[in-house]
Amino acid sequence: MPQIGDVAFAKPMPANIVIVSSDSETRFLIDEGALEYYELSAGLYSLESDQYIIHNGDFRIHHRRTSHIKPELHEIALIEKQMKGFKLKRNILIGFLVVSAGYRGYLQYESENIYREYGDDISDSDIRHTRIEELDRLKPIFDGISVFTVFPVIYYHAKYLQMKRWLGQ
Repeated sequence: MPQIGDVAFAKPMPANIVIVSSDSETRFLIDEGALEYYELSAGLYSLESDQYIIHNGDFRIHHRRTSHIKPELHEIALIEKQMKGFKLKRNILIGFLVVSAGYRGYLQYESENIYREYGDDISDSDIRHTRIEELDRLKPIFDGISVFTVFPVIYYHAKYLQMKRWLGQ
């Protein structure tokens, strides 16, 4: 007597999802909108698709039992679009980081140059001192911009790498 069982899905399955046996020799196409697939031989199976990345798609069929699975389906086209969006956001924020850090360096350089120009002439020292104070007031602003762009850069880069890993690139 053959050992067979059924599989039940948490959500209706989209088109082009295939049940593949562990040896990859047996393949069963699931009907679009199906919530169950009946009479599979006992063994290990997984879900595959050309249009979706499937997480939690591996399952085992036991004799005369129904295996319940909750696969997570992610459209490949949508993942590619999101990956490009994360990369763009990351690159823009890296640009902000470079510009703000570069301008902060320029402020430091400029204030040091003005400080070096101090001399014995007291008439210009008030103007130079005022200019150094103006530059020093800008430094914390650009420090803050630099610091607050680092964490979003890390987040967007991590999401970009996750999508890239899902696509196997």
